[in-house]
Amino acid sequence: MFLTRVTQKGQITIPVHIRQKANISPNDFVLVEYNKDGHIIIKKAHDFFDLYGSLTKYARKKVNKNFKQMRKEFLKYMGTKRT
Repeated sequence: MFLTRVTQKGQITIPVHIRQKANISPNDFVLVEYNKDGHIIIKKAHDFFDLYGSLTKYARKKVNKNFKQMRKEFLKYMGTKRT
């Protein structure tokens, strides 16, 4: 277990050896969850679909795009080429 400080902006630093074990690189997305036991869990998001539903409460309108199109646009935005 390692101690890290939360900045005024709510940011934390994940220690390098933990990032290496979790294979988290700069600009990767991570999922942050708060479970019923009061623990904060941080996991690497391996794919765009891991993020599904994470912004539901912030959505202002329904999206009429299919998932293939959304994934294509996301990967294009991120500069990643996947098939």
